[in-house]
Amino acid sequence: MKWFFALSEASLGHPNHDWPAMIRAAVRSARAVTRLEPHFLYDGAPSALTEELQALGVTVMHKTLTFLPNIQGRWHEMGRALDPLLLAIMAGAYLRTEIPALGLLDEYVLYTDCDVLFLSDPEVERFRPAYFACAPQRDPNDLQDINSGVMVMNVPAMRREVENLWHFIVTRFWFGAHDQEALREYYAGRFETLPLELNWKPYWGMNPAARIVHFHGPKPGVVRRLLSDPAFSIPPIWRELFEENPAAYAEYLRRWDAAGAPPAAPRAA
Repeated sequence: MKWFFALSEASLGHPNHDWPAMIRAAVRSARAVTRLEPHFLYDGAPSALTEELQALGVTVMHKTLTFLPNIQGRWHEMGRALDPLLLAIMAGAYLRTEIPALGLLDEYVLYTDCDVLFLSDPEVERFRPAYFACAPQRDPNDLQDINSGVMVMNVPAMRREVENLWHFIVTRFWFGAHDQEALREYYAGRFETLPLELNWKPYWGMNPAARIVHFHGPKPGVVRRLLSDPAFSIPPIWRELFEENPAAYAEYLRRWDAAGAPPAAPRAA
């Protein structure tokens, strides 16, 4: 199955994220333990990052968000100043909605955010949602508050409604990067649920059955700083999530470090 992840070049400098390192770990872990075919939707120019990913076997697809000018127009209509960082995040976050319109022949694909780590093959071929399937956000028991950071997408079914979805996003969610909220509302009552181990969050603790770990909240670089300097300044919600299970964050950081490191060179005979 094809695996897609997406980002905008303008968001690469987002503070406390280090997207290149997270993408590197996600790709290397996927190549090590899965049979997925990695595809990178990138709103940006060819660069050292895209060359590195291509060398790792990633298909890089340069793509600008189709309805980005419409979002900018809505901002101006409402008399609000454009926030460059928010616009950059939106330009990458909403790229997941472009997947059905890429002209793929595939019936199902996997999408994930860039801040994930594959611990074992997720075997997502077993899921056949009518539109898409994803796991809960923060509360593992709240099946309506979805997290779109891991999605199995029914490509032809979503393609049939993709322009309506884009219009819905522009008219309802133009003011911020609320990708999962837009999907939850547009597809209300029509999305399906993935097992928690396919979108496991470190603040839920350790899970030996976890297949995909999602650093939802504090990213690995921030976790490293917090472990050495508990007073390190971060957004309150990130601190709240980290403090729910620092030990699990430390262990998943160790695994993330191992996955992101280049393979050891073979020893001379």
